[in-house]
Amino acid sequence: MGHNSEFDPSHSFTHTEVEVHFFFFFSAARNSCPRGWHSLDSRCFLFVSRPSSWYNAEEHCIILGGRLASVSSTREYNFLQLITGSQYSHAWLGGFSLQVGWLWADGEGFYYDNWDSRYSTSAYPSSSYPCMFLQTHYGWGRSTCRSPRPFICSKSAFSC
Repeated sequence: MGHNSEFDPSHSFTHTEVEVHFFFFFSAARNSCPRGWHSLDSRCFLFVSRPSSWYNAEEHCIILGGRLASVSSTREYNFLQLITGSQYSHAWLGGFSLQVGWLWADGEGFYYDNWDSRYSTSAYPSSSYPCMFLQTHYGWGRSTCRSPRPFICSKSAFSC
């Protein structure tokens, strides 16, 4: 088969051709985050140092095509601590509390938690402190949503 631009469904690919196509597709997907965003697995993350309320931070992330970041593992949490850097001690995440419990703004399931014992879900009423933030040294914290903090946006690498 030459360099014909038309797809030929009768063409059978060699094992090497399949490996090459597979490699380039997944390499491109893995590194397809916009400039300034950081890639981890199939997600892109952006640390924004300008302090905002939780609501304004979420709105900013939506404008960029994402949401405030959810966290699904210790590995992701450690990565977010790393991109937050040493000069910032807090950053908004996408966690928020409703009467049914804690949820992520991006709709991900809330199956992993990393609460700092000082901010545990039983230590404070959820209605008084309904928004979650990352602490670079101690796990998650919670506060009123109006507190200005830097924040972390996330989006799928496949939507970029």
